[in-house]
This record gives sequence, structure tokens and C-alpha cells, in this order.
Amino acid sequence: MTVTDTLPQAPADTQSGLDFDAVLRIYEVVSRVLPETPAWSYPLLNAEAGVEVTVKHENVQPTGAFKVRGGVALMAALSPEERRRGVVTASTGNHAQSLAWAGARSEVPVTVVVPVGAPARKVAAVRALGARVVVEGRDDVRVAGARRGPRPA
Repeated sequence: MTVTDTLPQAPADTQSGLDFDAVLRIYEVVSRVLPETPAWSYPLLNAEAGVEVTVKHENVQPTGAFKVRGGVALMAALSPEERRRGVVTASTGNHAQSLAWAGARSEVPVTVVVPVGAPARKVAAVRALGARVVVEGRDDVRVAGARRGPRPA
């Protein structure tokens, strides 16, 4: 898919729960959007390890990590109302980037809450992928609380 394409929405019955058929349907959605991850074996690595080792190269995915599949699956499983409202998450890493990438392609607004000390390059990557970034709290526990909003008194 290109940057301007919209991710397909999973069938409504996928949204009610997870079963093997739902996994196959989401696999179809993910397969249409992301490249298959190559897996190769290297003779020198095999010799050093004493066994055959297969290396799966997730770095070929658009965000450089396997988690982008989860972002695509989540966006495809959202109802129209959930798509309209958007997605909020707390993360400073690959999860944030996967949701930002998939949200941009499915026209779902994504907000990522990060702690004050989050690495600038990670924050910049999430923004570049299309998410709104909110910097809040000193650690992941406070960030998760900020994401839920104030606690009732």
C-alpha cells in the first residue's frame, strides 16, 4: 500500500472476539499492507552456534520492527466510531511507531503519551509517522495515568 491508501476494516464479527477465523482474517489484512518478513540462515553463524540459526529480518518492516503488524491489526479491527474517536497509547518505542504508522494509513487519529525523559529521536520518529505526541510525567506509570485522565476525587 502507498502512504495515501486507507487500511481496510476487518469484518464486524472479528471485533467481537478472537478465534482462529479472526486470526486468519487479520492475517489477510496485514498481508495486504505489509511485506513478508524474510528469514535467512547464515553459514558462519550456524557454525559458531553449532546449530542452524534462522534470522528473521524485521528491520524490513516500515517501522523497522515486528510491532507494526499489531498496529495494522488494531486499526483494521476498530469500529467506525472508534476510528473517528482515535487511539491513545503510552509508549516511547516500537509500539508507538506502529500505531502512528498504521493510524496515518487508516485515517485514524493517534495520540501517543510519552514521559518527559523520552529520547528525542523516538519522539521525532513518532511525530514523523503521523501521531500527535503528548509529553507528560516522569515515568511510564505516570504516563499511563495521564492517558486515562484525572482520577475521580
